[in-house]
Amino acid sequence: MHTEFYYRTLSKIDAVDDNNLPVPITGPNDVITDKGYTVQAMYMIIPRKVCIYGVNSMLIDEFERNPYEFGGGVNLYFTKSRSWRINAQAMHVVKSAGGGTFGLYNSGQTGTTFTIGTDILL
Repeated sequence: MHTEFYYRTLSKIDAVDDNNLPVPITGPNDVITDKGYTVQAMYMIIPRKVCIYGVNSMLIDEFERNPYEFGGGVNLYFTKSRSWRINAQAMHVVKSAGGGTFGLYNSGQTGTTFTIGTDILL
């Protein structure tokens, strides 16, 4: 089991819109505050071979978007170690708070993502 709680304050923000005009910050004292949590749990249903897990996280922001995700998956360890793993998972995300070029979600995404992948450690 793994749990995290976090609290973030952003201040002194210098932002512009698409027309290079200043964007006003609407929080009190020109500050944006976020709060959130992450919970992860896993269980080895067959020791050193098969593990199942579940995850849930949420971000509570001043803009009342409150993005969250939940899901789970299974890891198969064919060599009874972490040197070769196959993973399958399903994650449901609502209003994804982030995205990237190498990630499971796009910024703002809502929907379910299914993935299958493998890791080989040399």
